Amino acid sequence: MNENLVNKNLNLVYVIVKQMRGMFGAQFEFNDLVSYGVIGLIDAAKRFDPDKDCKFTTYASFRVRGAIVDGVRDEMWITRGIIRFRNKLNKARHALFTQLNEVPTALDICDYLDISLDRYNELNKRTAPTSEDTTYPLQSGDDPFYYVLRKDTLDQLLDLIERMDCRIGMILEFYYFEELSLKEIAQIFGVSVPMIGQLKTEGISELRDLVEF
Repeated sequence: MNENLVNKNLNLVYVIVKQMRGMFGAQFEFNDLVSYGVIGLIDAAKRFDPDKDCKFTTYASFRVRGAIVDGVRDEMWITRGIIRFRNKLNKARHALFTQLNEVPTALDICDYLDISLDRYNELNKRTAPTSEDTTYPLQSGDDPFYYVLRKDTLDQLLDLIERMDCRIGMILEFYYFEELSLKEIAQIFGVSVPMIGQLKTEGISELRDLVEF
């Protein structure tokens, strides 16, 4: 990693966070958004290819914005997951208390929810998705990305994407590997959703040609 690139461009993270902060509401602290952005900046410094026709500040801006959106989305996933589990737990406790006329034990709740004690403990502890939770199905309708995926491994596809125009390559990465929506990607790039859809289609076509070459 080029630490000099990171240190020289830290201010870029603050500028981008100030621009994007209004998108997420008051529930996210400024410093938390900066932390997500710095992760994106470090990633940009690791992956930047000076031989490509793309300035580092441009490349880093997209990476920083993507990392912020990704961090916020993960945080919202955690919040929603906790709320859903707590709601189920509270309903189970209430129903069991009414039925048993006493505070239910963990085993009572497990029996009511039809889950094991290990699963109950896991759900209590679980606060975030892991990389193992991410799957890449090979039957996804007419999306040509999965045609390409059948012919190559994910690592090989990422290598090919790295060779593409930096903007189109990042759109494919954000959409297929980081699972951002077209709307989220449009916010990162500051363009319309149809434009992102068009660039994504162009990228898939180019990727297909690279795989079949």
